[in-house]
Amino acid sequence: MSETVQTFLEHIGEVFGTNKKVLESSVDDDTWVAYITVTYSVKEKETASELDIAGVCGDHASVKLTQDNLVPMGSSIQANLGERCGSHLSATPPAACGELHPAKLRQAAHQQQQKRSRKMLGVWVLSLFLLGTVKAKEICYDRLGCFSDDIPWSGTVERPISKLPWSPEKINTRFLLYTRENPNNFQEITAINRPTISYSNFNASRKTIFITHGFIDQGEENWLSDMCRRMFEVEDVNCICVDWSSGSRTLFTQAANNIRVLGAEIAYFIETLMKNYGYSPSLVHIIGHSMGAHAAGETGKRIKRIARITALDPCEPYFQGTPTDVRLDTSDAVFVDVIHTDSGPLVPNLGLGMIQAIGHLDFYPNGGVQMPGCKKNIISQIVDIDGIWEGTRDFVACNHLRSYKYYSDGIVSKEGFVGFPSPTHDSFESGTGFPCPSIGCPQMGHYADTYSGITKVSQKFYLNTGDAKDFARYRYKVSVTLTGSSRVTGFFNVALYGSNGNTRQYEVFKGTMKTGTTYSAFIDVEIDVGTLYTVKFLWNNNILNPTFPKLGAQAAVIQNGRDGRMSTFCGSGTVREDVLQTLTGC
Repeated sequence: MSETVQTFLEHIGEVFGTNKKVLESSVDDDTWVAYITVTYSVKEKETASELDIAGVCGDHASVKLTQDNLVPMGSSIQANLGERCGSHLSATPPAACGELHPAKLRQAAHQQQQKRSRKMLGVWVLSLFLLGTVKAKEICYDRLGCFSDDIPWSGTVERPISKLPWSPEKINTRFLLYTRENPNNFQEITAINRPTISYSNFNASRKTIFITHGFIDQGEENWLSDMCRRMFEVEDVNCICVDWSSGSRTLFTQAANNIRVLGAEIAYFIETLMKNYGYSPSLVHIIGHSMGAHAAGETGKRIKRIARITALDPCEPYFQGTPTDVRLDTSDAVFVDVIHTDSGPLVPNLGLGMIQAIGHLDFYPNGGVQMPGCKKNIISQIVDIDGIWEGTRDFVACNHLRSYKYYSDGIVSKEGFVGFPSPTHDSFESGTGFPCPSIGCPQMGHYADTYSGITKVSQKFYLNTGDAKDFARYRYKVSVTLTGSSRVTGFFNVALYGSNGNTRQYEVFKGTMKTGTTYSAFIDVEIDVGTLYTVKFLWNNNILNPTFPKLGAQAAVIQNGRDGRMSTFCGSGTVREDVLQTLTGC
């Protein structure tokens, strides 16, 4: 007998006070059709008692035991539970006969234990005939097919707890359409009722982008519709926010399995477009955050040749290290790109995202673990520019949420978020991958698919971002040769001025500065300065120095990370601390 069935019998025994061995002999492990004999004691003269077996056969089914249907031991009564199991008690049919809800059974057991504490004078027997459409390790739904809880979906180190996904009706996946015609108010469309698509603003000649949220989130959160509106600024698309909040706001292990039905629902929607509108999967781009990224993978396993899947900090628990059947993989779309922002270990960092590279291009902004701006104190972070609700979300899961903020910013920042090829973040900070090779560098986010260096082998890229909007940064290498006093302790900064504006001051070196020495550093600045015109140099002694030393920048060489272009600037003389020196083209 399977472990699942044994657990089921234990819970039933707790609820009804029944000997487990009696139950075991009457269960058919293969089909879940069973006579389950249960005993129940009633107080003398008691006219009614209720045994709530919700969860044995759906969410709402229950049987009331009264003196009229209680019979002496040795007799039996058949009770059919819910519309899908028979004709009785069909007012609120369960989601699927046989679906287990151990937590509810334990709650019922506690209630029954309280009842059994009373004086027991009579023992009665009820036989429940449970007719199931669910096998011990599989559940099937007409539109979507069957789902198993066998390996690799459970029973592994990565997924120790066995859960079957909820029904499509319970998860209640919703498709919320935004277009340039209705950028602010969604139109709810569904593949089950095709006229909702026909009479909406959906246009079969456009690319369609599905945006899917993750655990505990919902499809009507502002970030999804804001991302749609950002896209309308650069292209004409059907933007569909997918809401599965009824399936995401539950226990983590259950939600991790519910995404299988979510992915199947998106696939069914795309199939409907293909069959009825001649739509091509080459026009489909799915963007999934957290668990939503792996739901996109499920869709890609069902619909071949989807153009693109973008994973925004794909969920790590229950997915990292699993076979590709369970998680997103490069085989799920023609192009898969991934942004990792919360890939620290779950313990002790509470990292929710994967560090494992699972796409064609995997981007690790700021190293992929700790995002700048996510270590603010609780007050400054909750009372944020985006409001109290968004600030609270940021405080709880700031690193995890940064991924979709970077992507949204990148839609309108066509030159920012350049990723540099490097095996690790440390090597990136040391200069590996800088400047971009002759083939160029990919841009993290919306324009990653324009990169010409995509291969079948996963590639890693690193970059740095800002700590707040706008997050895009532009990487330069600065090399400055000093002149003046022979030795000064302190630091010096530079600012870049160009055709697109100027940057703030960035520190190049701190320590003992020596004349005639060249100091180099990589700086990630807030704007693409365009064509460089001048460089401004500023230094500080850090302490009061009665000798009033002077220092100057004899020369500065600036190299652009994107194209490798180098610009040389020359300075004249020296300046005292905190006095700007301007360097011009040599």
